[in-house]
Amino acid sequence: MTSSLFKSPKHEVRYMQAYDDVLALWPVPYKSMFVDTRFGRTHIIVCGPEDAPPLVLLHGFGVNATMWIPLITNLSKPFRVYALDTIGDLGKSVLEYPLKQAGDYVTWLQDVLDALNLKKFFLAGFSQGGWIAMNFAIHASNSLKKLVLISPNAGLVGLSGKFMLRLMTMAVFPFKPLVERWAKWNSLAWDETQSFFKLITKLTQAGVAGQKPSRPGVMPFTYKDSELQSISVPVLMLVGDQEVVNNPIAALERGKNQISDFKGILIEKARHMLPYDQPQKVCERLIDFCK
Repeated sequence: MTSSLFKSPKHEVRYMQAYDDVLALWPVPYKSMFVDTRFGRTHIIVCGPEDAPPLVLLHGFGVNATMWIPLITNLSKPFRVYALDTIGDLGKSVLEYPLKQAGDYVTWLQDVLDALNLKKFFLAGFSQGGWIAMNFAIHASNSLKKLVLISPNAGLVGLSGKFMLRLMTMAVFPFKPLVERWAKWNSLAWDETQSFFKLITKLTQAGVAGQKPSRPGVMPFTYKDSELQSISVPVLMLVGDQEVVNNPIAALERGKNQISDFKGILIEKARHMLPYDQPQKVCERLIDFCK
């Protein structure tokens, strides 16, 4: 049985139109497709050479696969890219059975990989997508080649109280000025005069205003030392020097101490939205790491 994340069909239509307006800016040829999983239908944006190594992308909480637009021109050259709309989050995926525990994300992602027939792949996650990616590496790393964490939120260290307060305030008062203030706090590059950021603001506002007050999901948590130590694939972590979600230095230090094959890079002039603030540097380091 489908479980809509939206307050009403009207809110859902408004969000999906805003999604399509942003997706129209996707700079390379792509295919939009759905695959079935035990939790519902998952929407995927696919692009890049069919014979290139697969790269799976997981977006952050409250956004969707269109967030990769600033990176996709570069990433789609060496990779066959699969940008997922995380099920149970805002996007085009259709939730039928709610995810109730962290292990459900592993099951969901494995279902997607099986449907795509991906046996070996690179995995990159931003923010909560990084938390989901770490979870997969802990519990089902056999199919992983390498793991890239971009501004991960809670897997290595806890979320800051200021971040949670600002997030809750925007959710309660989803007005354009607050959405813009939230965006600028998360990103140094945010510029409302640019079409991409203008449409992202509209999309974000449609999402926070249209979603149900309490939608199903799993609150991200900090992984135990033993769980991080079990990650057996090479890991690259990229984080902005002005990160606002958590303490970036503490996160890099814990990754270095607990993950056996770990490389952490602090990128200057960037906050949480690292793919927006420094897209060229993110692409260069990701591509070089995955060679």
